[in-house]
Amino acid sequence: PLEISEGTFFLGNLIQSNSKRHLESLGIKSLVDFCVYPVDTEEEEEKGDKEKNGIIDLDEEKPPLFLEFKSKDFTYLNFPIDPRIDIFIDFNSICQQIIDLPTPTLLYCRHGVSISPVFMIGTLCKLKRTNLMDCSSIVFGRKGSVEPLKWLYTQLMVYDMKPAK
Repeated sequence: PLEISEGTFFLGNLIQSNSKRHLESLGIKSLVDFCVYPVDTEEEEEKGDKEKNGIIDLDEEKPPLFLEFKSKDFTYLNFPIDPRIDIFIDFNSICQQIIDLPTPTLLYCRHGVSISPVFMIGTLCKLKRTNLMDCSSIVFGRKGSVEPLKWLYTQLMVYDMKPAK
């Protein structure tokens, strides 16, 4: 993960969020997860039936996307945002919840380049009471490769962000 605001906010991706040892070494206390996790499907049910019958194909095993230690050992929030679905986002509410978490806090999405950076920008705008361009420059400059979702970043640009409480 990359430190965006000294000792306060980090940006990362799903893989980085899965290393408890690394999170602890950074002193991370809170996780803000923007990933969408699959719900049980017919495929999962079929896999369960195979396991009940003693048939387990080890080649089919995939590591879980969500690891339980996240919600047990850290303050954990999940705002599942599907990048394919354009929805209205209440940036004031979500960014205030992020600000209220114990720090340091890691914000992450699946690849760490499209969703979590937008919320990092919004959180910085709210916290620092400054404009979108200054906060975008901070995040884009530190992160390097950022490909914010157009519909999400556009909403942030036109959103009337209230200062942090």
